[in-house]
Order: sequence, then structure tokens, then C-alpha cells
Amino acid sequence: MGRSSKSNSNKSRQQKSEKKSKSLKNYPTLLGGEQQMLNDSIISDTDSLFNDASSIVSINSNFSTNRKYQVSDDGIVSGQQSPDYIETNDDNTIISTTNYEDSNKKLTPIDDTLAKLSDILDELLISKRKSNRQNHLDSLIKIFQTKFIGIYLDNRKTTLQQIIESGLKKFDDDTGSIALLLTLTIITIGNEFNDQFQSLYNLLLKIMIDPSAKPSVRSKVAISLSIGCFITDFGDEKIDEILDYLLSIALTNVRTSGGQSLISSQLTEINAFKALCLNLFTFLSTIADFDYVCQLIQQDINKLIKLMDSIDLDIRLSAGTTFAFLYEFYDNNDQEFDIYNLQDLKDKIMKLSNDSNKSQSKKNLRVQRSEFRDILHTIEGNEYEMEIIKFGYEQLDIDSWRMKIYYDIFCSILGSGMNIHLAQNQTLRDIFELGSVLLDKVLISRDTRMNAKQQHVTNRKQREISRSKMRGKRGDFDY
Repeated sequence: MGRSSKSNSNKSRQQKSEKKSKSLKNYPTLLGGEQQMLNDSIISDTDSLFNDASSIVSINSNFSTNRKYQVSDDGIVSGQQSPDYIETNDDNTIISTTNYEDSNKKLTPIDDTLAKLSDILDELLISKRKSNRQNHLDSLIKIFQTKFIGIYLDNRKTTLQQIIESGLKKFDDDTGSIALLLTLTIITIGNEFNDQFQSLYNLLLKIMIDPSAKPSVRSKVAISLSIGCFITDFGDEKIDEILDYLLSIALTNVRTSGGQSLISSQLTEINAFKALCLNLFTFLSTIADFDYVCQLIQQDINKLIKLMDSIDLDIRLSAGTTFAFLYEFYDNNDQEFDIYNLQDLKDKIMKLSNDSNKSQSKKNLRVQRSEFRDILHTIEGNEYEMEIIKFGYEQLDIDSWRMKIYYDIFCSILGSGMNIHLAQNQTLRDIFELGSVLLDKVLISRDTRMNAKQQHVTNRKQREISRSKMRGKRGDFDY
């Protein structure tokens, strides 16, 4: 009986071990496959545990524990490159090494952008369906805004000119998008698009002063003309002409269209267009002949002051910004801001900075009071309070009304891509006096980002230590 019970228990143990070994042979892994276990190999439980854990970490982690590069504090990249491909000379000296996997990862986004850009431009040349053209234009505008592609447009300037010129001549629903595309092209390429802008100038001017065109289309065309005059050599010769048109549009009182009164939505669009024209007038005044600017303003100074009584907030803010810039310019050049009704202007700005009219929304009142307090601060002879815009490893100092006007105009065009263009677009960097483009291969490397993250962690720990020491010591402070 004893021997039979022992044999039965041995058999049951053997059967259990066989079942366990079978289940190990086809055990499903995290990747969904089956992990084949070699019967001949014998490993310990500890080795299996560490090997499985390391494989899981390597699969699910974006960062390898064996880092190939390290970036020191002074920005020098060091480390050993992966020897996927090594080129040597006759003396067996290493000339260069190439990691195909890493190079493909870096080149893929650029190749995709170039492929999309080429396809979209080709489609815009041949496509006739409005829906397709609008979709292609939206995609192209997004590429221009979110990426800096100036070096890839050298062979595409003629193509862009053809697309823009044909779109402006058709004068349909795409005209506004075409004008925005022209603006982005000039910002991206700079003065290299001078000849093309010269050929489009008269067509753009015709659309901007056409009262039958939609205010939204006229607004985008006005921006194109202003940016072209600001950046290109040909536009520099036309600044006085554009300034005259912009100021006359801003001061025009429009209440009817075709003999009929304007509805609320139409009046809102027209007011937005007038406010934009006044902003663009101030924008171009920063580089124009200032004697000519003062001459234009003196002719219509009363109309310009009355704009601050407008029912539209944007028009009031645009007029106030214009006066703030004029006063700042006179002050920087040690000249007196000589207008005969300066006290009336100060009283009006003071009233707007403390306005509590309940007929306006709380948001509009808050914006109005904040902006006009800054304007009053300048007109009372104080300096502009500096604002700091940080992007990447750099910062932009907004230290004057001139720089604020620049930043607001380009932000309205580039949107979320403003920081990218500030970092990579040399035309924009010259405007904001940021110097040459920094070496971004080191700055945007993963190792540098990891070092910055580690520095944040270190700083946080130091803050916690210092704050913990100061807890409970409030009696040491004098209140």
C-alpha cells in the first residue's frame, strides 16, 4: 500500500510537471505572439526574470539605457556612434560612421513635408474644383505657418506666383486664402520674392480699395500689401502710397451699401477692416518717412481722436495704439508731441482707462481698461513696461510700442507657428533684432531635452528642501 501510494503521487507530480512544461512552451508574450521555449536550454528562475523584465522595458520604453550621445553643459555633443556602417580609408582609419535607422528617422518628416508641398502645388496648378482647391490651399497655408520651408522654395517661386496670380484674377471665394498664401510666402522667402510682389502689386491694390469686395477679403489683401511693403525693396518705394490708402479707409464712415443700411453683421466686418487698416498704418509708420506720417495725421487729427468714441472696441484700441506709438517716437527723438488738443486726448484716454459702462461686456471692459492704462502710462511720459516672450532657448524682449506692434501683426498671421519662425526664419529674426539663427541640431536633440528635464527635477528637489527648512519659521519674518 505504501509503495502504490508513493508511485501514484510520483505519477501525479510527473503529469503536473509535463502540463507546466507544455504551457511554458506556448506562453503568450506582451506582443501577442507565442514565446517558444527551448527544451535544451536550462536557465535559472532569476535569469529568466531579469531577461523578461529587460525585454519588456526595451519594448515599452522610448529611451534606451545605453545612450549613444551625451551633451555637455557647453553644448558639445560627445559619445560613440552606433557602428551600423563604418567608412574607412586605405590606412583603416575611420572616415565616417552612419546609422541608417537614426538617419531615416530624422529625414522622414522633411521628406514627407517636401512630398506634400510638391503634390499640393502641382494640384493647385491643375485642379479646377473649388472644394479641392480650398482644401489644398488650407493644407499649404498650414505648412507655411507651422514649418519654416524657406530653403525648399528656391525652385518653386515661379509656381507660387502663377498660383497666386491666377487666384487673384479669378476674384472668387479663394481670393482671401490666396492673399494669405502670398503674405506667408513673403514672410518665408523675404526679399527674394521682390519681383513677384512687384508684378502682383497693382492687382492687390485694386482689390483692397474695391468697396464691392468682401471686407474679409480686403483685410487679407491689405495685410499682403503691408507685409510686402515692409519686407521687399519694391514695397519700400510704395509705402507712402499705401499709408495714404490705409488711413483714408480707417477714417471713412460707412453706414450704407448700395443705398441700403448695413445690417449688424456687415457693420461688424467693416469695423474690423477699418481697425485692421489703422493697425497696418501704424505698422508701416515705423519704417516710413516720419515727416510724411505726421503730415497725414495732422490733416485728420480730429477724426483720429473721434475714433476713440467708436462703438467698436477694436477701433478704439487701434486709435489709442497709434497715439501711443506717435508719442513714443517723439519722446525717443527728443521732440515735443505737438498737437493743439493734447489735453483733450489725455482726458479721453483717462476716461477710457476707467470706463465702467455696463452696456459693454465685462471682457471688453477689462481689455479696454488694461490697454488704455498702458497707453496713458506712455503719454504721461513713462517708459514702456517690458514684456518677455520665451521660445526654445531664447527670449524676445518687447520693450516698446514699436516691437509690440510688430509682434501683434506677425502673430495674427503665423498663429501657433510664431515661435518656430522666430527661431528659424532669418527675415523675422532681423525684424525683431534677434541675430543669426542658432545651431538648432544641438538645441533640439533628445539628449539636450533630457538634460533640461533632469535639471527641472533637480531644481524642484532643491526648492522642496529649501521650503521645508523655512516651514514653521514665519516668526523670523517682519510683516
